[in-house]
Amino acid sequence: DLSEESPPEVLVRCGEFFEEHNQHEKAVRFFVHGKQFDKALDLCLKYNARITDEMAETMTPPKTDDPTQTADRTALLRKLARCCEAQRQYQLAAKKFTQAG
Repeated sequence: DLSEESPPEVLVRCGEFFEEHNQHEKAVRFFVHGKQFDKALDLCLKYNARITDEMAETMTPPKTDDPTQTADRTALLRKLARCCEAQRQYQLAAKKFTQAG
């Protein structure tokens, strides 16, 4: 049985399967749990697959003191916020923009 604790490679393969079969919302969920956040957000933007609060929190990386990781975190949070904004989820977009700094 698949769950969030399944190996990321398996979850990504499931996401690819659902993407190939035009089941984009399911694909996004698998990519999120497989830690392929950019791929998930690209699908959300392209196919308007809905981002849930839970998915947004899963995609939010922890804060770090490492400058490279901080830059990557900021870029991901901004992309996530823009995606939420495009879906008219303004409160969630504002939260992610704020977290991005």
